[in-house]
Amino acid sequence: MIRSQTSESTNPPRSGSIFSKMSQRLRHRSRSGAKGKSLYNTAMREDGLLPGTMIATEQGWTAVEDIVPGDRVLTFDFGPQEVLENRTMVLDMKSIPEHKAYVMHVPKGAIGNAFETRLMPMQEVLIESDKAEAEYGDPFVLMPCLLLDGYNGISKTPISGQLSLSLLLFKGQQVIQLNGGALAFAHTHACFSPWPSENPTPREVYVRLSPQRLIELIDWKTDQPDAMSDQQSHPKPSCSGPFAGQSVEESYAAVASRLS
Repeated sequence: MIRSQTSESTNPPRSGSIFSKMSQRLRHRSRSGAKGKSLYNTAMREDGLLPGTMIATEQGWTAVEDIVPGDRVLTFDFGPQEVLENRTMVLDMKSIPEHKAYVMHVPKGAIGNAFETRLMPMQEVLIESDKAEAEYGDPFVLMPCLLLDGYNGISKTPISGQLSLSLLLFKGQQVIQLNGGALAFAHTHACFSPWPSENPTPREVYVRLSPQRLIELIDWKTDQPDAMSDQQSHPKPSCSGPFAGQSVEESYAAVASRLS
């Protein structure tokens, strides 16, 4: 995964991660602009996970809304990490412009998920890209789900009424596993602190690329969603990573084996 060289986590990163001179080359690029002002004009700014999203924890698969502070969630790079807060956010679609009132529908297997999933447009997910590996030496990149519109059947789905979101907050930036294989970004608790001077935001762990560059890295396919099979290549961690299983059972077995 393309990451900054300095991590705030006390745990060592997963083996096999590549942090070479490409990180230094990318750090001066716009991080805060990774999502891009133009994206904010077409989608809700908020990220977070919708009710019913299943998260890999030490206790097993747990609905995101049922996770409480102190629970330990399995992360992609740093093993089990304690949740400091599960912050709930409720959005009233009546106050959202119609052209922004949608979430992303992710078909089964589109990004490694074991079943259909709904994600916020600005929720960053981890995607595996051969082009990224060739250029940067690491195949994993983070990108807002909105940029994947049209990839493996991912599409916008209109919504109405109220929308409840859960934000799992950690000491440092994390990538967590959801719905059996998809990988999503999670924020630091300090990002939401009302006292930023007392709780400075930890340094960026994951380097961001511009939206245009991310789109260029996507391996766009012509396959239709109904033509996808279990054997089709999905953007998911390689077998050397902590979440290598291709099904919920296999994936969690791989997670559990790392805890023993």
